[in-house]
Amino acid sequence: MRWAIIILNWNGWEDTLECLASVWLQSFQQFDVILIDNHSTDDSIKRILKWARAPYIPRSSVIEAQQQYPLPTRISVKEISEKDRLNVPNDEAEPSLFLIRNPENLGFARGSNIGIRIAQQAGYSHVMLLNNDAVLAPQALEFLSQAMKRYPEYAAYQAAIYHYHQPERIWNVGGRILPWGQTRYYRHAASEDIRETQTINGCALVLPMTTIQRVGLLSEQFFHGEEDFHYAMKLKRVNLKACVVNKAIVYHKVSMSVSKQWAVRRQRLTNGALNRLIHFKQVYSPLVWNIWRMGTLVYYWGLLVLKYHQPPGMSWRLIKAIGKKAKQLERVTPEVVEAILTELQ
Repeated sequence: MRWAIIILNWNGWEDTLECLASVWLQSFQQFDVILIDNHSTDDSIKRILKWARAPYIPRSSVIEAQQQYPLPTRISVKEISEKDRLNVPNDEAEPSLFLIRNPENLGFARGSNIGIRIAQQAGYSHVMLLNNDAVLAPQALEFLSQAMKRYPEYAAYQAAIYHYHQPERIWNVGGRILPWGQTRYYRHAASEDIRETQTINGCALVLPMTTIQRVGLLSEQFFHGEEDFHYAMKLKRVNLKACVVNKAIVYHKVSMSVSKQWAVRRQRLTNGALNRLIHFKQVYSPLVWNIWRMGTLVYYWGLLVLKYHQPPGMSWRLIKAIGKKAKQLERVTPEVVEAILTELQ
Protein backbone atom coordinates (compact mmCIF):
# COMPACT_ATOMS: atom_id res chain seq x y z
CA MET A 1 0.00 0.00 0.00
CA ARG A 2 1.98 2.98 -1.27
CA TRP A 3 0.56 6.47 -1.62
CA ALA A 4 1.17 9.27 -4.08
CA ILE A 5 1.04 12.60 -2.21
CA ILE A 6 0.18 15.38 -4.65
CA ILE A 7 1.28 18.92 -3.77
CA LEU A 8 0.87 22.01 -5.95
CA ASN A 9 3.25 24.95 -5.78
CA TRP A 10 2.75 28.39 -7.27
CA ASN A 11 5.19 31.06 -6.14
CA GLY A 12 5.12 29.63 -2.64
CA TRP A 13 8.40 27.82 -2.11
CA GLU A 14 8.71 28.80 1.57
CA ASP A 15 5.40 27.18 2.45
CA THR A 16 6.17 24.24 0.19
CA LEU A 17 9.49 23.50 1.89
CA GLU A 18 7.84 23.41 5.32
CA CYS A 19 5.10 21.18 3.95
CA LEU A 20 7.67 18.81 2.41
CA ALA A 21 9.66 18.71 5.65
CA SER A 22 6.54 17.71 7.57
CA VAL A 23 5.85 14.94 5.04
CA TRP A 24 9.34 13.44 5.31
CA LEU A 25 9.15 13.54 9.12
CA GLN A 26 6.18 11.17 9.16
CA SER A 27 6.24 7.84 10.98
CA PHE A 28 4.45 6.38 7.91
CA GLN A 29 6.94 6.30 5.02
CA GLN A 30 5.16 4.34 2.30
CA PHE A 31 4.71 7.22 -0.11
CA ASP A 32 6.19 9.26 -2.92
CA VAL A 33 5.50 12.93 -3.52
CA ILE A 34 4.39 14.28 -6.90
CA LEU A 35 5.12 18.00 -6.70
CA ILE A 36 3.50 20.03 -9.45
CA ASP A 37 4.77 23.55 -10.04
CA ASN A 38 2.03 25.67 -11.61
CA HIS A 39 4.41 27.86 -13.62
CA SER A 40 5.95 29.78 -10.72
CA THR A 41 7.62 33.04 -11.68
CA ASP A 42 9.84 33.21 -8.58
CA ASP A 43 12.76 30.87 -7.91
CA SER A 44 10.60 28.10 -6.44
CA ILE A 45 12.13 25.28 -8.49
CA LYS A 46 15.67 26.31 -7.62
CA ARG A 47 14.81 26.55 -3.92
CA ILE A 48 13.03 23.19 -3.84
CA LEU A 49 15.88 21.38 -5.61
CA LYS A 50 18.41 22.95 -3.25
CA TRP A 51 16.34 21.92 -0.22
CA ALA A 52 16.14 18.30 -1.44
CA ARG A 53 19.95 18.12 -1.55
CA ALA A 54 20.12 19.04 2.17
CA PRO A 55 16.64 18.97 3.79
CA TYR A 56 15.95 21.09 6.85
CA ILE A 57 13.02 22.26 8.97
CA PRO A 58 12.28 25.97 8.44
CA ARG A 59 12.80 28.05 11.56
CA SER A 60 9.88 28.68 13.90
CA SER A 61 7.89 25.88 12.31
CA VAL A 62 4.95 24.44 14.22
CA ILE A 63 6.50 20.99 13.70
CA GLU A 64 9.80 21.76 15.48
CA ALA A 65 8.42 21.01 18.94
CA GLN A 66 6.74 17.82 17.69
CA GLN A 67 9.68 16.35 15.77
CA GLN A 68 10.12 12.64 16.45
CA TYR A 69 12.35 11.49 13.60
CA PRO A 70 15.30 13.05 11.77
CA LEU A 71 15.04 14.25 8.21
CA PRO A 72 17.02 12.29 5.62
CA THR A 73 20.34 13.79 4.60
CA ARG A 74 19.21 13.88 0.96
CA ILE A 75 15.95 13.30 -0.93
CA SER A 76 15.87 11.67 -4.35
CA VAL A 77 14.38 14.04 -6.95
CA LYS A 78 13.38 13.19 -10.50
CA GLU A 79 11.88 15.68 -12.92
CA ILE A 80 9.12 14.15 -15.03
CA SER A 81 6.38 15.24 -17.44
CA GLU A 82 2.71 14.33 -17.34
CA LYS A 83 3.34 11.89 -20.20
CA ASP A 84 5.89 9.87 -18.24
CA ARG A 85 4.94 6.55 -16.71
CA LEU A 86 6.21 5.75 -13.23
CA ASN A 87 6.89 2.39 -11.66
CA VAL A 88 5.69 2.19 -8.07
CA PRO A 89 8.57 1.24 -5.75
CA ASN A 90 8.01 -1.48 -3.17
CA ASP A 91 6.85 -0.42 0.28
CA GLU A 92 10.35 -0.69 1.76
CA ALA A 93 11.82 1.84 -0.69
CA GLU A 94 12.62 5.32 0.59
CA PRO A 95 10.18 8.05 -0.49
CA SER A 96 11.06 9.94 -3.66
CA LEU A 97 10.12 13.38 -4.95
CA PHE A 98 8.83 13.65 -8.52
CA LEU A 99 8.75 17.17 -9.91
CA ILE A 100 6.55 18.41 -12.78
CA ARG A 101 6.83 21.88 -14.30
CA ASN A 102 3.57 23.10 -15.84
CA PRO A 103 3.92 25.57 -18.74
CA GLU A 104 1.15 27.72 -17.22
CA ASN A 105 -0.86 28.10 -14.02
CA LEU A 106 -3.56 25.47 -14.45
CA GLY A 107 -5.30 26.06 -11.11
CA PHE A 108 -5.92 23.49 -8.39
CA ALA A 109 -8.13 20.91 -10.12
CA ARG A 110 -6.31 20.72 -13.47
CA GLY A 111 -2.93 20.72 -11.76
CA SER A 112 -3.96 18.04 -9.27
CA ASN A 113 -5.49 15.88 -11.99
CA ILE A 114 -2.12 15.65 -13.71
CA GLY A 115 -0.70 14.09 -10.56
CA ILE A 116 -3.73 11.84 -10.05
CA ARG A 117 -3.49 10.48 -13.60
CA ILE A 118 0.22 9.75 -13.19
CA ALA A 119 -0.43 7.99 -9.86
CA GLN A 120 -3.30 6.02 -11.38
CA GLN A 121 -1.23 4.82 -14.33
CA ALA A 122 1.67 3.93 -12.05
CA GLY A 123 -0.51 1.79 -9.78
CA TYR A 124 -0.35 3.65 -6.46
CA SER A 125 -2.97 2.39 -4.01
CA HIS A 126 -3.96 5.84 -2.70
CA VAL A 127 -3.71 9.49 -3.64
CA MET A 128 -3.38 12.23 -1.04
CA LEU A 129 -4.16 15.82 -1.97
CA LEU A 130 -2.14 18.11 0.28
CA ASN A 131 -2.04 21.91 0.16
CA ASN A 132 1.45 23.35 0.06
CA ASP A 133 0.55 25.70 2.94
CA ALA A 134 -0.42 22.78 5.15
CA VAL A 135 1.87 21.12 7.70
CA LEU A 136 1.37 17.56 8.92
CA ALA A 137 1.67 16.58 12.56
CA PRO A 138 4.26 13.74 12.84
CA GLN A 139 1.78 10.83 12.92
CA ALA A 140 -0.90 12.24 10.62
CA LEU A 141 -0.27 9.75 7.82
CA GLU A 142 -0.02 6.86 10.29
CA PHE A 143 -3.44 7.67 11.75
CA LEU A 144 -4.93 8.02 8.26
CA SER A 145 -3.45 4.66 7.25
CA GLN A 146 -4.77 2.96 10.41
CA ALA A 147 -8.24 4.41 9.85
CA MET A 148 -8.34 3.08 6.29
CA LYS A 149 -7.52 -0.42 7.53
CA ARG A 150 -10.02 -0.22 10.39
CA TYR A 151 -12.82 1.45 8.42
CA PRO A 152 -12.43 0.29 4.79
CA GLU A 153 -16.06 1.11 3.98
CA TYR A 154 -15.26 4.79 3.41
CA ALA A 155 -14.38 6.23 0.02
CA ALA A 156 -12.53 9.35 1.24
CA TYR A 157 -10.54 10.13 4.40
CA GLN A 158 -9.92 13.71 5.46
CA ALA A 159 -7.47 14.84 8.11
CA ALA A 160 -8.61 17.07 10.98
CA ILE A 161 -7.44 20.54 9.94
CA TYR A 162 -6.42 23.17 12.48
CA HIS A 163 -5.15 26.73 12.14
CA TYR A 164 -1.36 26.88 11.79
CA HIS A 165 -1.05 30.16 13.70
CA GLN A 166 -3.58 29.07 16.34
CA PRO A 167 -2.85 25.34 16.66
CA GLU A 168 -5.66 24.67 19.14
CA ARG A 169 -8.30 26.21 16.87
CA ILE A 170 -10.24 24.04 14.42
CA TRP A 171 -10.39 25.10 10.78
CA ASN A 172 -12.21 22.14 9.19
CA VAL A 173 -13.31 18.81 10.65
CA GLY A 174 -16.09 18.01 8.18
CA GLY A 175 -19.74 18.95 8.04
CA ARG A 176 -23.13 18.42 6.41
CA ILE A 177 -24.50 19.41 3.02
CA LEU A 178 -27.83 21.15 3.52
CA PRO A 179 -30.76 20.45 1.15
CA TRP A 180 -30.47 23.88 -0.51
CA GLY A 181 -26.81 23.47 -1.43
CA GLN A 182 -25.03 25.23 1.43
CA THR A 183 -22.79 23.60 4.01
CA ARG A 184 -22.85 23.48 7.78
CA TYR A 185 -19.42 22.73 9.21
CA TYR A 186 -18.68 20.98 12.48
CA ARG A 187 -17.02 23.37 14.94
CA HIS A 188 -15.84 20.92 17.59
CA ALA A 189 -13.48 17.96 17.46
CA ALA A 190 -15.02 14.53 17.97
CA SER A 191 -13.72 12.14 20.60
CA GLU A 192 -14.08 9.00 18.47
CA ASP A 193 -11.49 7.79 15.92
CA ILE A 194 -13.49 9.00 12.94
CA ARG A 195 -16.56 11.08 12.23
CA GLU A 196 -18.64 10.63 9.13
CA THR A 197 -18.85 13.74 6.98
CA GLN A 198 -20.77 14.80 3.90
CA THR A 199 -18.30 17.59 3.09
CA ILE A 200 -14.64 16.99 2.28
CA ASN A 201 -11.73 19.39 2.03
CA GLY A 202 -8.94 19.07 -0.51
CA CYS A 203 -6.42 20.64 1.86
CA ALA A 204 -5.55 17.19 3.28
CA LEU A 205 -7.59 14.41 1.69
CA VAL A 206 -6.80 10.76 0.96
CA LEU A 207 -8.66 8.98 -1.84
CA PRO A 208 -8.22 5.24 -2.42
CA MET A 209 -7.58 4.55 -6.09
CA THR A 210 -10.78 2.48 -6.14
CA THR A 211 -12.70 5.69 -5.37
CA ILE A 212 -11.05 7.55 -8.25
CA GLN A 213 -11.78 4.67 -10.60
CA ARG A 214 -15.47 4.84 -9.67
CA VAL A 215 -16.03 8.58 -9.20
CA GLY A 216 -13.40 10.08 -11.51
CA LEU A 217 -11.07 13.07 -11.32
CA LEU A 218 -11.65 16.55 -9.90
CA SER A 219 -13.91 18.82 -11.92
CA GLU A 220 -11.91 21.25 -14.06
CA GLN A 221 -14.83 23.67 -14.32
CA PHE A 222 -13.37 25.51 -11.34
CA PHE A 223 -9.95 27.19 -11.29
CA HIS A 224 -9.83 27.38 -7.50
CA GLY A 225 -12.37 26.31 -4.91
CA GLU A 226 -15.57 24.22 -5.21
CA GLU A 227 -13.76 21.18 -6.65
CA ASP A 228 -13.77 19.37 -3.29
CA PHE A 229 -17.43 20.24 -2.62
CA HIS A 230 -18.24 19.09 -6.16
CA TYR A 231 -16.45 15.80 -5.43
CA ALA A 232 -18.36 15.39 -2.17
CA MET A 233 -21.60 15.77 -4.12
CA LYS A 234 -20.46 13.09 -6.57
CA LEU A 235 -19.70 10.73 -3.69
CA LYS A 236 -23.14 11.39 -2.25
CA ARG A 237 -24.87 10.68 -5.56
CA VAL A 238 -23.38 7.18 -5.76
CA ASN A 239 -23.90 6.47 -2.03
CA LEU A 240 -20.23 6.53 -1.07
CA LYS A 241 -19.26 7.78 2.37
CA ALA A 242 -16.43 9.98 3.64
CA CYS A 243 -14.98 10.49 7.10
CA VAL A 244 -12.67 12.77 9.07
CA VAL A 245 -9.86 11.01 10.94
CA ASN A 246 -9.72 13.02 14.14
CA LYS A 247 -6.20 12.09 15.30
CA ALA A 248 -4.68 12.84 11.89
CA ILE A 249 -3.92 16.50 12.52
CA VAL A 250 -2.87 18.99 9.85
CA TYR A 251 -2.10 22.67 10.42
CA HIS A 252 -3.26 25.01 7.65
CA LYS A 253 -1.89 28.51 7.14
CA VAL A 254 -5.25 30.19 6.88
CA SER A 255 -4.63 33.89 6.39
CA MET A 256 -5.92 35.73 9.43
CA SER A 257 -5.01 39.26 8.33
CA VAL A 258 -5.25 39.32 4.55
CA SER A 259 -8.75 37.85 4.69
CA LYS A 260 -9.92 40.95 6.56
CA GLN A 261 -9.07 43.21 3.63
CA TRP A 262 -12.24 44.03 1.71
CA ALA A 263 -10.67 43.69 -1.74
CA VAL A 264 -9.57 40.14 -0.94
CA ARG A 265 -12.90 39.22 0.64
CA ARG A 266 -14.82 40.60 -2.34
CA GLN A 267 -12.69 38.57 -4.76
CA ARG A 268 -13.18 35.40 -2.71
CA LEU A 269 -16.91 35.93 -2.35
CA THR A 270 -17.31 36.57 -6.08
CA ASN A 271 -15.30 33.48 -6.96
CA GLY A 272 -17.12 31.32 -4.41
CA ALA A 273 -20.60 32.47 -5.42
CA LEU A 274 -19.87 31.97 -9.11
CA ASN A 275 -18.43 28.51 -8.43
CA ARG A 276 -21.49 27.43 -6.47
CA LEU A 277 -24.00 28.81 -8.98
CA ILE A 278 -22.32 27.15 -11.96
CA HIS A 279 -21.86 23.90 -10.06
CA PHE A 280 -25.57 23.61 -9.28
CA LYS A 281 -26.56 24.13 -12.90
CA GLN A 282 -25.55 20.46 -13.19
CA VAL A 283 -27.56 19.43 -10.14
CA TYR A 284 -30.98 21.03 -10.77
CA SER A 285 -33.31 21.29 -13.73
CA PRO A 286 -33.26 24.72 -15.45
CA LEU A 287 -36.51 25.79 -13.76
CA VAL A 288 -35.44 24.71 -10.29
CA TRP A 289 -31.96 26.19 -10.80
CA ASN A 290 -33.35 29.61 -11.71
CA ILE A 291 -35.53 29.64 -8.59
CA TRP A 292 -32.65 28.42 -6.44
CA ARG A 293 -30.30 30.94 -8.10
CA MET A 294 -32.46 33.88 -7.02
CA GLY A 295 -32.60 32.65 -3.44
CA THR A 296 -28.85 32.08 -3.39
CA LEU A 297 -28.14 35.54 -4.79
CA VAL A 298 -30.28 37.08 -2.05
CA TYR A 299 -28.30 35.06 0.49
CA TYR A 300 -24.99 36.43 -0.84
CA TRP A 301 -26.43 39.95 -0.91
CA GLY A 302 -27.31 39.54 2.75
CA LEU A 303 -23.75 38.45 3.51
CA LEU A 304 -22.37 41.55 1.84
CA VAL A 305 -24.73 43.94 3.64
CA LEU A 306 -25.13 42.35 7.07
CA LYS A 307 -21.79 40.62 7.62
CA TYR A 308 -19.38 42.74 5.60
CA HIS A 309 -21.29 46.03 6.05
CA GLN A 310 -21.20 46.99 2.37
CA PRO A 311 -23.66 49.49 0.80
CA PRO A 312 -26.87 47.74 -0.32
CA GLY A 313 -26.83 49.31 -3.81
CA MET A 314 -23.24 48.40 -4.59
CA SER A 315 -23.80 44.92 -3.16
CA TRP A 316 -26.82 44.32 -5.36
CA ARG A 317 -24.91 45.40 -8.49
CA LEU A 318 -22.21 42.88 -7.68
CA ILE A 319 -24.75 40.13 -7.04
CA LYS A 320 -26.57 40.87 -10.29
CA ALA A 321 -23.30 40.69 -12.23
CA ILE A 322 -22.48 37.32 -10.64
CA GLY A 323 -25.96 35.99 -11.43
CA LYS A 324 -25.72 37.13 -15.05
CA LYS A 325 -22.34 35.47 -15.60
CA ALA A 326 -23.56 32.27 -13.97
CA LYS A 327 -26.34 32.00 -16.55
CA GLN A 328 -23.88 32.49 -19.42
CA LEU A 329 -20.92 30.34 -18.39
CA GLU A 330 -20.09 26.70 -17.70
CA ARG A 331 -16.67 27.22 -16.07
CA VAL A 332 -14.97 29.73 -13.78
CA THR A 333 -11.58 31.31 -14.51
CA PRO A 334 -9.63 34.10 -12.78
CA GLU A 335 -10.29 36.27 -15.82
CA VAL A 336 -14.07 35.95 -15.40
CA VAL A 337 -13.88 36.95 -11.73
CA GLU A 338 -11.59 39.88 -12.52
CA ALA A 339 -13.91 41.06 -15.31
CA ILE A 340 -16.90 41.16 -12.94
CA LEU A 341 -14.99 43.19 -10.37
CA THR A 342 -13.50 45.53 -12.96
CA GLU A 343 -16.90 46.33 -14.44
CA LEU A 344 -18.13 47.54 -11.05
CA GLN A 345 -15.28 49.97 -10.47
